[in-house]
Amino acid sequence: MEKPKALVEWVGAIHLHTKYSDGLGTVDAVVKAARRLGLDFCVVTDHDDMSALPREGYAGDTLLLVGTEVTCKDNGHCLALGIRRPIPTGLAPQDAIDAITQQGGLSILAHPWDRGSPRFGTYYPWRDWTVSGYSALEVWNFLNNWGEGVTNLGQAAIGFAFLSLRLTGPNPAGLAHWDRLNEERFALGEPPVPVIGGVDGHGYFMYRRSLGTVRTHIWAPPKRRDPARDRHAILRALRTGRCFLANDALADSRGFVFQVRGRDRQYPRDAADVAGPADIVVRLPRRAEVRILRDGETVYRNVTDHVTYRTERPGTYRCEATRSYWGRSRPWIFTNAVHVR
Repeated sequence: MEKPKALVEWVGAIHLHTKYSDGLGTVDAVVKAARRLGLDFCVVTDHDDMSALPREGYAGDTLLLVGTEVTCKDNGHCLALGIRRPIPTGLAPQDAIDAITQQGGLSILAHPWDRGSPRFGTYYPWRDWTVSGYSALEVWNFLNNWGEGVTNLGQAAIGFAFLSLRLTGPNPAGLAHWDRLNEERFALGEPPVPVIGGVDGHGYFMYRRSLGTVRTHIWAPPKRRDPARDRHAILRALRTGRCFLANDALADSRGFVFQVRGRDRQYPRDAADVAGPADIVVRLPRRAEVRILRDGETVYRNVTDHVTYRTERPGTYRCEATRSYWGRSRPWIFTNAVHVR
């Protein structure tokens, strides 16, 4: 694997919809919101439509990327990033993934553990787990998480005013499923399954507000201001799991560090698979409750802004951080997973 000399943090919003599908706003509205928020990139993924593709490129300091959200035969949704031609609607899930792969794109299973919204009548989980070859999982989706459990207009109104009140974090059953997938990959000698956070922004909350919630922060080489090269850098970071996801409406997570330093390599500089023993280093821009997990089980927990945790136990490690908001612990940061062998 090519080893970048230096990695810097880029902040982006993935999974956005415009009037080209079921969004309320234009591509210009999305880009304007992203620029006002100081995002490095944003990714429009209209349903089964790539009409925004000619707009791809830099607008100020923000790089707009255009993909699509593919509707599969069983109504499952798959984000397709890095492609140049639309994927046919209604393919079997495996065929959709294969079609994305044939274009060299990333296939990201969208809101795979969606629990549905009783008030709004939406329910779009990923059903076919026999598929293979997908690139990543959207483990936290802002819109789905916001709508889960809303049963009346009063709850919706309060949630609209205070977005983070409705965000309970990724589905715990989904996190457990992801942990099991990574245990299987560890046993097979394969890298962990990468995860991202998605906004699923449709303009319901104004793009400026929704793009300030669940973001994906990547570690990639410094910007070159070349759309093609920077697009490649973003997609490569997502494909290799060099990223973390955070609810930045709760607190700005810029500057967060998650490093796993093994005997031979370290994450995120090299790969998400290192030889132990390993030092797991976590640094946060502000104090929070930090949990380090091994194979889904907590091995470290403390309120702090800096952790160095040494392990000699093989397994798959990841980190979560929570902060207090309105008297309750709220999810803030989730990292990708790293194998320690």
